[in-house]
Amino acid sequence: MTTNAPQKLGRYEILEEIGKGAMGVVYLARDPLIGRQVALKTFRVGFSAKDQELAQFRSRFVREAQSAGILSHPNIVTIHDVVDEGGEGTCFIAMEFVKGTNLKQLMQRPETFGYDRLIDILSQIAEGLDYAHSRGVVHRDIKPANILIAQDGKVKITDFGIARLDTSNLTMEGQLLGTPNYMAPEQIQGKEVDHRADIFSLGVVFYEMLTRKKPFQGENLTAVTHKIVYEPFTPAEEIIKDLPPGLTAIMTRCLEKDPNRRYPRAAEIAAELRRSGTRLSAEPDDEDDDTSATQEVPEETPESTAARTVDAAPKAAALEPLPQRAAATPVAETAKMVDMAELAAVADRAAVAEMAAVAEMAATTAMPRWPAPAAPSTPPSPPTPPALSTSPTPPTPPIAGVPSPPAGSPAGATPPPEAPLRLRSQRRVQYVLLGLAAATVVTLLALWATGKTDSQPPPPAGPTAEERRQLDLAAALVDARQRLDSGDLQGALAALALAQQADPASAAARDMRAEIERVSLDLSSAAEREQRVSEGLILAREEYAKRRYEAAIAAAQGVLALVPEHPEAVKLAADSESALARQKERERAQKSAREAAQVAAASAPAPVAIPQTTAQPEAPAPVPADATVEIDFYSELSEGVLTVYSGERQILREPFKFVKKTGFLSKEKIPGALGAQRTLPAGAAALRVYVTLPGKPTKAIVVEGNLVGGTTRRLVIRVDGDARVTAGLE
Repeated sequence: MTTNAPQKLGRYEILEEIGKGAMGVVYLARDPLIGRQVALKTFRVGFSAKDQELAQFRSRFVREAQSAGILSHPNIVTIHDVVDEGGEGTCFIAMEFVKGTNLKQLMQRPETFGYDRLIDILSQIAEGLDYAHSRGVVHRDIKPANILIAQDGKVKITDFGIARLDTSNLTMEGQLLGTPNYMAPEQIQGKEVDHRADIFSLGVVFYEMLTRKKPFQGENLTAVTHKIVYEPFTPAEEIIKDLPPGLTAIMTRCLEKDPNRRYPRAAEIAAELRRSGTRLSAEPDDEDDDTSATQEVPEETPESTAARTVDAAPKAAALEPLPQRAAATPVAETAKMVDMAELAAVADRAAVAEMAAVAEMAATTAMPRWPAPAAPSTPPSPPTPPALSTSPTPPTPPIAGVPSPPAGSPAGATPPPEAPLRLRSQRRVQYVLLGLAAATVVTLLALWATGKTDSQPPPPAGPTAEERRQLDLAAALVDARQRLDSGDLQGALAALALAQQADPASAAARDMRAEIERVSLDLSSAAEREQRVSEGLILAREEYAKRRYEAAIAAAQGVLALVPEHPEAVKLAADSESALARQKERERAQKSAREAAQVAAASAPAPVAIPQTTAQPEAPAPVPADATVEIDFYSELSEGVLTVYSGERQILREPFKFVKKTGFLSKEKIPGALGAQRTLPAGAAALRVYVTLPGKPTKAIVVEGNLVGGTTRRLVIRVDGDARVTAGLE
């Protein structure tokens, strides 16, 4: 636990600090009522903020509890309690503590996601979002850092801090909340946002999980937001090869710029992902594929060759004529994709039949006819010729093991001339091959046109000058918000200057400036509070060491007023009270002993007094009771706090900040001096000087000297550029 961490918030016992931001701290705590661990997300209300600003920030913080508090789902972090102390207290939410990591940290690891794991994570996110949307809650800041992954693999959506209830209108007009890289186009443009903005953000997370890159990248926020609104993203297939087309189709639909073209519900995304996962799991391995190149092929025999040759002709007889390709648009060609596939199959069968006929003719020419048997039986019917031509077909050549037809049968007739037959067959093969090539070209052209139509929509028109101005304003405001949330106040002011340059009359820019000024005051107050805590602890330790226990108790109680239940201050106060009680007990015992001695002395006989005559001295001249101390302080460092004590009394506490204004938004740190005058009792004095500088431990110096009544002495304190402190009485 950090030094300044409280020991309790409400009834919750603080165990450790697990996160910190510009607006608050997240603690791991224990609920003593039921013994479970919870995460406490705090928001400290600064006392320098205006009432209206406090109300806005308090409503934004408590909105997280309102939004997530009505949700009860395995994929959403559960809200247990919300405490709003009001005034200048601390608001905090007690929520489910998820032991694990978040998706952002998971993606920073070198190992990649398997498709099963990727589908499981995205499906759980989609199911949690669908439940939230069904209850009227839109998250509006889905990103990897807000997706928690428990050790058992369960996915939890967290941080509903900028979520919006459908029945709520808490978001101010023109206010941009969210993370730019994951914002939907309508969110950037300041349009009405519904649950489909979460679906777009889920698509960005999907893309990043697949490729480890963001789909919309640029050198600055203006470029990023412009690409989100107006430009297509780089296809994931160009970054990662061999991606399953089913997954990329789901992701592409999520990233549609038009909300109406996205999935209407996140539940549909989860269902599509689950089906894609089932298909991926069902795909056979290469060794189980019947079409594998390593498939066992039966041994070729003359009988099998003859059977295939004889069987080819009857199949060719049923061959359909090639369909004519009419002129059509790419859409019409797409509608006839099945016909193109059938056309290719028909052409392939025709080629097989013609090649069989050519082989048959070649065999007839090359092989001599066997003599016909003396007593022929009924001759077999000749095979039916292909229905591609009316010209006669050459007879089937004799095959070993098959009896030849009789000499007087048609099979024994004299064959027609072979050269014209060969020429006609060759032409048929050429025609079929040309038809097959044409069908292939048509199919490829249709596929190309379909792909261009589906994946390459005509680019939208570029932004007008007014749209570009609004886009620049939105990007600058988002940049200012990010820098403010990270604690970079100077960067936030610089980004805000760009926003006001884009639109000097922007109400959102004015609100952002007021917020930056409020946070600046709050941070200064927090630094001052830490300085006072450090000074109080130093004083309490010194007073305790000098056995001035009442002063030590007072100093420790001053620390506890700033940080309730500060562990060291609690211990110092308790030790001082115990030591003070023992000290008073000793004093009472000593007093009793003195009183007993006085009683004993009173009971003894009184001695006879002998009168003596003594000369009375003259009364001394009156001496002034007080002296004057002039404090002369000079520091080469521009910021800090100067505190001076005389004994147990604080005589000076002065925060200092020496700056020179160099422009409308810029200031320059400079050295500076301050002075003061104090009246102190005459006599020996011990002046304790404390100088607290930002980011440095408090420097303490004790200056001792004699203060003569009616005189003036000067306490000189110097701080050099290396934070060395010197002090002395002159």
